[in-house]
Amino acid sequence: MKKKSLLAIFLLLLLAVCVSTPAEAKPQGAIFVEATSNLDLQPDVVEFNVIVTTKDKTSLEHASISNKEISSKVFHALDTMIDKNNGDYIKTIDYSARPTYYYSNGKQIFDRFEVTNTITVHTKKITEVGTFIDKSLSLGATNIGNIDFKLEDQNTYCNELLGIATRKAKAKAETVAQASGQKITGIKELRTSCHVNSMNHNYPRYMNAKMTMSAGAAYDLATEDAATVVSGGAMKLYATVDAEFYAK
Repeated sequence: MKKKSLLAIFLLLLLAVCVSTPAEAKPQGAIFVEATSNLDLQPDVVEFNVIVTTKDKTSLEHASISNKEISSKVFHALDTMIDKNNGDYIKTIDYSARPTYYYSNGKQIFDRFEVTNTITVHTKKITEVGTFIDKSLSLGATNIGNIDFKLEDQNTYCNELLGIATRKAKAKAETVAQASGQKITGIKELRTSCHVNSMNHNYPRYMNAKMTMSAGAAYDLATEDAATVVSGGAMKLYATVDAEFYAK
């Protein structure tokens, strides 16, 4: 009787184990896809630097005073040209005052004192950039740098494009899964990126020629037909989604 009871208990335990142990799950695979979306846009904001450099052989103070006079004229003129109510602004981003040297026969020889003031202009007046540049140079600015055309609301455009690219990625994955007799069961990983590819920027056409002369001489020779032409060109915004989906 005891042996039969023990056997019955063993069989019940074995049955319980068999019932509680699930059948081996079918392993999940993964499907990797890439999708892109893009949009052609025109820039609506531009930033550029106006640089005023003054030099003096005898005194850093003289170079500084001269720089302050020119920079004040340039700053005031630009300040009246921008539209602050529309988000435009100008600000000084760098200022340096130092002696400069050159080397002769291995010796460091003093050359002159040099002061540089760099002003950044941020404006939505895209079509007037050439006028800004001409005015700055006519008042004594010595260089224009880092002209950068941008999209003010790039994040909004990126979000829209990423949504489109994500839907494309999902549709691709479902097509692949169906063709291979599988079904999408979830998302393993999503990697996204969004960037601008700028094309056809036309920067000031006579800038370099004028920089080889004094500001006054350059503008004595300049005519109305020689006005600086600066174009933002076309901009293409790209969004990319690399997606990996679970499938079985």
